[in-house]
Amino acid sequence: MTELLTHSNIMKKLQTDAKSIAGNKTHITEDYLEGMHYLKAVLKETHRLHPPVPLLVPRVSRTQVKINGYEIQAGSQVYINAWAIGRDPSSWERPDEFYQERFLNSDVDYKGHNFELVPFGSWFDWKLPGGARGEDLDVTESPGLTIHKKLPLLAVPTMYRAAPGGVA
Repeated sequence: MTELLTHSNIMKKLQTDAKSIAGNKTHITEDYLEGMHYLKAVLKETHRLHPPVPLLVPRVSRTQVKINGYEIQAGSQVYINAWAIGRDPSSWERPDEFYQERFLNSDVDYKGHNFELVPFGSWFDWKLPGGARGEDLDVTESPGLTIHKKLPLLAVPTMYRAAPGGVA
């Protein structure tokens, strides 16, 4: 929202695009999202410039590897700086500028397949700790200026493993 309020021309273009897709409907459903290419570009640019988590979940190298002249020993804990990757001038033209058009004719996604844009890291499976089940979660909300869960959600990321023959 900050970027849209800072760049009112982008907000107007986004509103115009959404209205052209949804027409005079009062509710936009998920079905409309597929055609909203400008919205997708704005979201990708927002995640590039403002990743929700600047340092991704630490990784441990399985083998010794040499990257860009640096030797990383097996068993080393490695932190991925998504914030720096999103501002890397060797990957992005005008890296410090909010420029959503860069994604309009681009196949870059934020699902972990394009490493120049990794605001969420790669794919994870998510589990509840201690073998808890989803149906056991307390979804009670606390009222206030913003609505939030009464009890914080604790989820454990595990490496995503596609089913045999599935897509990772």
